[in-house]
Amino acid sequence: MHDVVTRLAGGAVAITATRRLSHYILEQYAQGRFNQGAEAWPTPMAMTWGQWLDAEWRRLAGFDPDAGTRMLLDDQQEAQVWEQVINRARQRGGRDYALLQVPATARVARGAWHLLHDWRIPARLLWDSMIEDTQEFYGWMMEFRELVDRHGWMCSCELPALLKNELDKGSWRPLGNLMLVGFDELLPAQQDLLHALQAAGVCFERIQAPGVNAHKSVISCDDRREEFEAAALWSRSLLNDGVSGTIGVVVDDLRQQREQVEIIFDQVLHQRESLGQTDDRRKAFHISLGKPLAEYPMISTALVLLGFLAGSRPWQDASHILHSPYLSGAQSESSSRALIDLDLRQQGWEEVSLKGMKQRAENHCSPPGVLIESLDKALNCVVARSQAPSDWVALLVDWLSIFGWPGERSLNSIEFQAVQAWRELISRFARLNVVCGEMGVVSAMDRVRQMAQQRVFQGRGEPAPVQVMGVQEAAGMQFSHLWISGMSDDAWPSPAHPDPFIPCHVQRRLGVPGASPERDLVRCEHITSRLLDSAEHVVVSYPRLNGDQALRLSALYRGTGESAWERDRAGLASLTGRGAPPPESFTDDRGPALQNSAIRGGASMFKDQAACPFRAFARHRLGAEGMPEVGAGLDAIERGQLVHDCLARLWQELKSSTGLAALSDNDVQRVVERSIDAAVARLGRRDNSRFRQSILKMERARLPGLLTQWLLVERERGPFVVTLVEHKINARFAGLDLSLRIDRFDELEDGKYAIIDYKTGSSASVGDWMGERPAEPQMPLYLLGIDGEVGALAYAHLRTGRCAFKGLAGDVAFAAGIGIEQDWPAMKAQWRRVLTHLAEQYKAGYALVDPRDDKVCRHCDVKPFCRVTDRISV
Repeated sequence: MHDVVTRLAGGAVAITATRRLSHYILEQYAQGRFNQGAEAWPTPMAMTWGQWLDAEWRRLAGFDPDAGTRMLLDDQQEAQVWEQVINRARQRGGRDYALLQVPATARVARGAWHLLHDWRIPARLLWDSMIEDTQEFYGWMMEFRELVDRHGWMCSCELPALLKNELDKGSWRPLGNLMLVGFDELLPAQQDLLHALQAAGVCFERIQAPGVNAHKSVISCDDRREEFEAAALWSRSLLNDGVSGTIGVVVDDLRQQREQVEIIFDQVLHQRESLGQTDDRRKAFHISLGKPLAEYPMISTALVLLGFLAGSRPWQDASHILHSPYLSGAQSESSSRALIDLDLRQQGWEEVSLKGMKQRAENHCSPPGVLIESLDKALNCVVARSQAPSDWVALLVDWLSIFGWPGERSLNSIEFQAVQAWRELISRFARLNVVCGEMGVVSAMDRVRQMAQQRVFQGRGEPAPVQVMGVQEAAGMQFSHLWISGMSDDAWPSPAHPDPFIPCHVQRRLGVPGASPERDLVRCEHITSRLLDSAEHVVVSYPRLNGDQALRLSALYRGTGESAWERDRAGLASLTGRGAPPPESFTDDRGPALQNSAIRGGASMFKDQAACPFRAFARHRLGAEGMPEVGAGLDAIERGQLVHDCLARLWQELKSSTGLAALSDNDVQRVVERSIDAAVARLGRRDNSRFRQSILKMERARLPGLLTQWLLVERERGPFVVTLVEHKINARFAGLDLSLRIDRFDELEDGKYAIIDYKTGSSASVGDWMGERPAEPQMPLYLLGIDGEVGALAYAHLRTGRCAFKGLAGDVAFAAGIGIEQDWPAMKAQWRRVLTHLAEQYKAGYALVDPRDDKVCRHCDVKPFCRVTDRISV
């Protein structure tokens, strides 16, 4: 690399195989000039092949207008033209395009078009193909070519041939002596241009990194995670030893593994003392592969905001806006915005408009603040039906500024670079004017979103000593130490992936990468040799298992000595905790005692105390609760409430077993229909959206059958009178004032009472009432907390095809399915003891994190509060 840097200083041009390599060369050049004492210097010319072609074409067009009359399309403009071509083919019909995803198909077609030019594949070979997809692509290609020729456009894949033509005419000659750095192989189109340059007397040289007699070793690990942990520990050890030079870690499938790699390396290399620092801290490692721009939180907020230009959006988008730190007033109004989000969730709206958000905001923002002011301006913003992309850009910039994006606080380095990348992206969107006409708001915002998903962004910071990269990004790089991961026999050589639109036999004959295992074997052999020669110390690792599949080391690395590897669990734990003081631990299982007798939650407090004392303390003493989720349609709670409401209305009209028996089947059906209509209408008033009404219509069709089945079960009972339905009562138990709601209270023939609780879920068991920590203490609490002699406790279990009573009774034959408890007083005494003990625990502030079983934590909404599942995996 020293020779490349030296020649750059002399005015040579470095053309690199990857963008990462060009950055690396520029960093080496800058470091060298800095070490020489220079304070400023001209930026040398180091760029990728594509960047060099583009720069030379623009230079040619600048001094020879006749040569540059054709307009070069960028990748988004070219993709837009391909989409237009494929959309026209779909509109013409012929083939079945119903399931065709046009944007994705356009990207594949564009790739095939570039492959044809890169490998100089004659179009007639496609025409002669008997493959239907190839013939279809050929038709698209002909229409695409006619379209770009008619408008005077050109694609980047045509630049090598066009520059060669200008070179032959004598109207173009490149600047400087050329160096090709890091190329494993040259494409036919590249070779043609380089041969022409050589014939014209242009000096160029293909630079190959010098081979190194490396010390090599192989390590096998349990799985990919252990590989990454081992590589991170190895990197940390080298940094602690003060090694000089760059430490490289190669991950072949980095795109799929990026998130896991980043988490593990951050944990091991940055340690716990880095927690709480900003993203501007100097990082010990750098991952060459970025993420889609749309996945950066700031850009995600912008895209969600733009979605509201088209109207209502899913409630998740409204929640995102209300909690985003990238908008005006995010910090000062954080509490009121959280309440608005809670309000929207409790309302159960699947979709939220800006108008609806403003209505909810007015209930929680007094006086009106920044959010309401922003929503007012947005609602008064006029959105055109359709307009040119550049006009949409002006509108979306104004729209984001209405909400104060990207926020009030100072941006860190990565955020600032993300904003710059966003501005570049919307500028490119504006340039779509050239290739398309007006588009509607939905199409425009979808296009911006697609562009943000496709734009891979990686913020640049200070050079890091550990470089994590893919196999291709390592081309031309030199390291002091290198770890090559994932080299199992199922992954390396990499599997073949031929282009779907070009006949495989054509690709195999020309030696196109990815077309055949034989071709890829040769390519991977060369890459393997290059990697092994790029560092003085090389470690190769592979996983022994992929799920249940046993793996071996790739044949390309066999013969390299295998080293013993014992997973250092203690080492990883000590590294992640290094620099932090030993943790102090103490048991904190008790809060302040209850100061009054009134409690929140009634029966649910006893249920939570039995399930986990901390859950009861958090929910009922501290008022902690999870944010409700809104799902499509009615959730289980809403469906249960609907059934409860129907049954309450039904028995308010029937009143007793006598009232039920006096009606004919047709009369009963009419009563059922009336109760359902009233209950559905009441629930429908909360949200009158078309989707919600469709869901309620389906429920309306389901309920008559369920209720009719249930009334058949009720007809089999002895005489009873329904005295209370959905009745709220105040009770006092064990010194606590409770508010209880009883679904139904029946008076039986012998004067005793039966408490009935409706259950519509899949499980309803009397066993849940029993034990020292009952899962469902509600029914025993009803029995003990109210006046009157209760002779039976019953679940009314309503499930289509499985309607039945479940419960216990004393000496009364209540109904089929109800067991007889021989010692009713003893059972009541046992329940009183258990429930009194739970009440005493609660009053004393007992709050130990002690779940009854794993099921308790599975759906607990205060789990982030107690952190019972927090574990450091080592």
